[in-house]
Amino acid sequence: MLTKLNQKHTRCLICGFDWRIPLVECRYEICDCCGVELNNEYEPDGSTSPQQIVAIRNEWLESGATWFTKGNKPEVWTKEKALEQIKANVPKEFQ
Repeated sequence: MLTKLNQKHTRCLICGFDWRIPLVECRYEICDCCGVELNNEYEPDGSTSPQQIVAIRNEWLESGATWFTKGNKPEVWTKEKALEQIKANVPKEFQ
């Protein structure tokens, strides 16, 4: 199960994008940044292992870390920005 801190966690575990609501309350939402679907590609309840999260993230990064929803894309978005967002916003156990 998720730790108490993670139960309040609002950031995508793949890319660090802020959902603005706790992940455990999200149901089949698609991340604007990486395009991952919660409860399909990974479970926000903690049952998806850190290794699985890293594998999904690596696949996204290797494909160029492209922003999924073009309308919400920041003016400047690069793979380096993606890595900064991950480092700043994803809990260490999922990095």
